[in-house]
Amino acid sequence: MLLEYGSQFTYAFIKILEFEPRFRFKLPDIVTAMKKKLQPVYRGIVERGAKRAEELGFPTMNIPLVDSRVSGIYAARVRVPKMTYMAAAFADPTRKLLEAHLLDFPAQGGSSLEKSGTLYGTEITIELCKKIRDSRRFTDDKSLREAIADDVAKVREYFKN
Repeated sequence: MLLEYGSQFTYAFIKILEFEPRFRFKLPDIVTAMKKKLQPVYRGIVERGAKRAEELGFPTMNIPLVDSRVSGIYAARVRVPKMTYMAAAFADPTRKLLEAHLLDFPAQGGSSLEKSGTLYGTEITIELCKKIRDSRRFTDDKSLREAIADDVAKVREYFKN
């Protein structure tokens, strides 16, 4: 619903700019900026998961997902108290879960997620910036681990630009 209103606002804003020549902005630049501001954003309390991602070497922070329209792997920004991180996020509408593997998050550097357990019960915000790929099933852990590593590399590349 918020995105619908955002789109209407964007349309109205663009129409105003088309008829107001004193603005020195380039219209395509404004449209791009407005689209970036309308990325889906989700808030939730970090919950304990099954720790499957941690076993694979990619610990995640999980929040409930009530939006069934999103699914797959995304480049994302995650806001935790006082900090923002790049992340590879997995939206799973079947399990109603949004998982985020924070890149360069100090607490995820070790072999255990216990350090980041301090964020359980904390509200975080996840902004989905760009879809990397659709969800798919894997026959073994090795293939899944390789796919996740590839997703993380694509997320890093996205944020490099």
